Amino acid sequence: ATDSEVVILSPFNVDSSRDQGYRATNTLAGSRINTDLKDVPSAISVVTAEFLNDVGAADVNDVLSYMVGAEGTGQYTAQEVQLGSYPSDNTAGNEQTANRVRGLAAADIARNYFYSIANGNQRGVGFDTYNLDTVTISRGPNAILFGQGSAAGLINYSPMRANVNRNSGELTFRLGSFSDYRASINVNRVLAENKFGVRVAALWSDREFQQKPSFSKDRRIYTAFEYKPAPKTTIRANYEYIDKRSRTPNSFTPSDLVTPWQLAGSPTLEDPTPRGSPPR
Repeated sequence: ATDSEVVILSPFNVDSSRDQGYRATNTLAGSRINTDLKDVPSAISVVTAEFLNDVGAADVNDVLSYMVGAEGTGQYTAQEVQLGSYPSDNTAGNEQTANRVRGLAAADIARNYFYSIANGNQRGVGFDTYNLDTVTISRGPNAILFGQGSAAGLINYSPMRANVNRNSGELTFRLGSFSDYRASINVNRVLAENKFGVRVAALWSDREFQQKPSFSKDRRIYTAFEYKPAPKTTIRANYEYIDKRSRTPNSFTPSDLVTPWQLAGSPTLEDPTPRGSPPR
């Protein structure tokens, strides 16, 4: 027998090639280092790329529809009730945060466990599954291990990395109701065996809804490379360009504020300016 060098994998990276079908084997969400899921006591669900493809999931709300203790826009109408006012339609305002985990609130969204402004609580573009390896839902306060404070938890998505060992390619088309058209391409090429690999993915999505004139137009381009100049040195980089324009459908029926005012006798407010005071 000949001696061979022992290769130790980085404890801060998760290799999705070990996943088998819908079953993921390890995660960073439990302790911030690569840990077997069977050894993590926290409530964590890891969704593999094969599952995402089989159920046709495209965004965060599609994923949450199949998760325990989570609700997407298909099962939950996000609203904010204010005293003396009508509820605000959070679903129409931002569909990326119009979900609920643990019955509390929307979970924070991170990319490789880094919080991104584009995926925050503002008008974020969210993620799309066209270039993802896994989506990890960490339910509960264990999410603060990564600097997030939501009591609901953390949703982390991991884009695919370039592969330096195997060429691959995929082209997909999808047609749906209400003029839903979607196409994506994902290609990986090995430029130097075990040394240098490049991955390129692109998405074209044009979706309309039963409620007019709502729409969603999404264009994305993703590229990643991996370079191994030495046995113990790996350089990785990725870049994604997103151009998303949308008008989300209302989730509430129209509200009539005129009829209650008329039934109350059409009241008006008195001018609060005291007599003799200069106009404001």
